[in-house]
Amino acid sequence: MPQRTRPYQTLIAHFADGTFALQHRPITEILDDAGNIIGATEGQLQPIDASDQATLDALWGYLTTAAVYEKEQALAQLAAAQQQIATLETSVQALTAERDSLLAQLGQSTGGGNQPSTREQLAAAIAAERYRRETAGTTVDLGGGPAPLLTDRSAIGVLIGAIVHGDRKGIWPAAWKFGDGVFRAVTPAALDAMADACHAHVSAAFEWEAAEVARLAATPDNALAEFTIGV
Repeated sequence: MPQRTRPYQTLIAHFADGTFALQHRPITEILDDAGNIIGATEGQLQPIDASDQATLDALWGYLTTAAVYEKEQALAQLAAAQQQIATLETSVQALTAERDSLLAQLGQSTGGGNQPSTREQLAAAIAAERYRRETAGTTVDLGGGPAPLLTDRSAIGVLIGAIVHGDRKGIWPAAWKFGDGVFRAVTPAALDAMADACHAHVSAAFEWEAAEVARLAATPDNALAEFTIGV
């Protein structure tokens, strides 16, 4: 099988008189026919002659290549994060428009404050009340008592985004800003619990709406004037 040997670790010792000494540890990698590494063996530390310009040039070449690769990876991650932010901003705009539309429908349905009486007006009022419940916030107990969570859709989107990014990259936030504006330490398990609490809260709001819509559908037209939205 093909093999390749390359620098693996480089150690630089600096002395008080301004001189330095170099050592490096090579690694021999075993490759399959596709060029994938299937095995590797680390070598012993070897001294590097600081006057051997050819060896130094080769070493700096490896270091430069590694630095360029890390930079490209960082730029790629930054671009992905910027795209995620742009997507979330678009979602926020769409959700804001939906909210404004629901509020406008409610205002039109109630005539600026009167009790809705038609089936369409009552359905719009139920949807608006569901939205209020959905985005009113909830709490989660992470071991220090109930902590408030924002449940508007943009806040939940940011939370889910952090969990997805943590699962993909293994990078998790150390703290999270809660609904009261206080930053609290969090773990991956805590973030999952927060997402579960938000999901349960939002699901309950939609379940409430479904029950109200079903109750409205079962109400005859001549009884709509007495229909009261449930609490």
